[in-house]
Amino acid sequence: MASDSVDDGGGSARIARAAVAPGAVALTWEDETTSTFHHAWLRDHCPQSVHPVSNQREVALSTVPPDLAPASVTVEERSGGRQALCVRWPASADPTGAEHVSSFDGEWLRGNCYSRTASTAARARDESPSGAGVRLWGGAGAGFGDLLRVPVAWADIERGGADGEGVLRLLEMLHETGVGLVSGVPASMEATEQLARTLAPVHETLYGGMWDVGTREESEVIDTAYSSVELPLHTDGTYLTQQPGLQLFNCVAQPPPRPGRPLDGATRLVDGLALAAKLAAEAPEAFGFFCRAALPFEHTDDGTGTHLRHVGPVFQLHPLSGEAVGVRWNETDRGAINTLSFDDVGAFYAHARTLQAALDALETSIRLQPGEAIITDNHRVMHGRHAFVGQRRLIGCYLHADDWRSRWRVLRAAAGGRVPVTMRRGV
Repeated sequence: MASDSVDDGGGSARIARAAVAPGAVALTWEDETTSTFHHAWLRDHCPQSVHPVSNQREVALSTVPPDLAPASVTVEERSGGRQALCVRWPASADPTGAEHVSSFDGEWLRGNCYSRTASTAARARDESPSGAGVRLWGGAGAGFGDLLRVPVAWADIERGGADGEGVLRLLEMLHETGVGLVSGVPASMEATEQLARTLAPVHETLYGGMWDVGTREESEVIDTAYSSVELPLHTDGTYLTQQPGLQLFNCVAQPPPRPGRPLDGATRLVDGLALAAKLAAEAPEAFGFFCRAALPFEHTDDGTGTHLRHVGPVFQLHPLSGEAVGVRWNETDRGAINTLSFDDVGAFYAHARTLQAALDALETSIRLQPGEAIITDNHRVMHGRHAFVGQRRLIGCYLHADDWRSRWRVLRAAAGGRVPVTMRRGV
């Protein structure tokens, strides 16, 4: 999940006092809390040692002496009521071989403090799904319609382009729920690709870049997605080291449902983060198993000479918050389970039943109509399809995860939202 700037519980971000202590610089804030920063950390994070265009560091860690200490520290008032901590490094020990001054914005230091328990706890909360504006959903009575059945109009996206309000609203939906809807999308490959590229570059895989998923004859089915059978809930590309980040489907044709079968051709959905939360609360042993067990996923195609394979757990945990931030699961693409011990193989079959029961409880469906496009976070949302009869056609593609999240952060910042506190040259 993406992270916003850390809120450590309030308090003044103005510096009252600064002093050089053994091994660190100590700051006392006007709210009488304190922060301490290692000398090496301050030199390593010097804003004046960052390239002015790329914002990349220009001083290698290996050149920073282990006993480096500032000659002095001062607090200076700057325009707009801001403050700067100025750290003067002696020429005799600085990597540049000359006297050097690092000037840090006071609010930046407060936001990046790592010595205060409140700050580090807030940062962990900020990295977690529960603290980053993410809303869990699932099942018939969990308000799914309220979350998702407010599509963004294609006209708004086309009018505003990649930097417009329509794209930001769509990206906010994806960040919040893992699912975005767009209405009024033209039934063409060109319009679908235009929609995709407002969010991120197209992710080309063994299926190509843009693809047209229509009902085909049995002999032409290269994947069950091209058939009319029911598809179990899954994420795509489980056999890839880099799973696709987003999956986009533009509904071009949807056959009418058969009498008494209103969900014919409907898209099945489960929030993988809600799945993780449900298992953690109700079946912690199963949850722990799927967080650690290395399961094999595999795709082979003799016709194209393809053999793709990845081994990993069902749930990915964030290294800072420890919460589930991703899901990787596809029963149809599981490889031979030879990666587990004898006892764990037995545990797998027991826990798989628990996993399926949780999926059944959380599942919801959307029956797309022509002109509606659905975009799902493939690292979070599991999708499937109800069986149908007739011709059903979707145009779509995959998109990179890092790129859509980058666009979300940039557009959110431009709209006045909170963004991560990052290194920038100068203050």
